[in-house]
Amino acid sequence: VFERIGDRLADGRSYLVGDAFGAADISFASLAAPLLLPEGYGGVLPPHADIPPSMRAEVERLRAMPAGRHALAMYSKHRRP
Repeated sequence: VFERIGDRLADGRSYLVGDAFGAADISFASLAAPLLLPEGYGGVLPPHADIPPSMRAEVERLRAMPAGRHALAMYSKHRRP
């Protein structure tokens, strides 16, 4: 899924569908949250520093992918405190 989302974003678009933040962005970011452990998630997720090293490596790998960066950007740009 992360690869397919990355392919969609490869043309430089800012959002998954259209020119504005929408349901596709919300859905992907929400469903990816347990894998990315984003700041400002608003639910119960373990702190990044508290997860085992092997899991931390996977979180970092996914965060570094275009899809992971997109989901994290949606949290930082569009999540209200």
